[in-house]
Amino acid sequence: MDRKVAAALRFDPGSDRAPRLVALGEGAVAEEILRQAEVHEVPIKEDVELAGFLLDLPIGQEIPENLYRAVSAVFAMLFRLEGGGK
Repeated sequence: MDRKVAAALRFDPGSDRAPRLVALGEGAVAEEILRQAEVHEVPIKEDVELAGFLLDLPIGQEIPENLYRAVSAVFAMLFRLEGGGK
């Protein structure tokens, strides 16, 4: 059975050039990241492949250019969920 992986990204257009990795974990840590997202009503997007790539990044780092397309799809989904795509 595969271990669960979870990551949290943040993007502040005023200070960030690209989204930043703010939380990352496997197993119990991943479960806690997901629990906190639910508690704070943060939408969750499942993308196993992207999560695997994010495992190689240190917390606080902006995502590398090769992940821009995958991460932009996540942020586009969030934008639609918040009513920005109407």
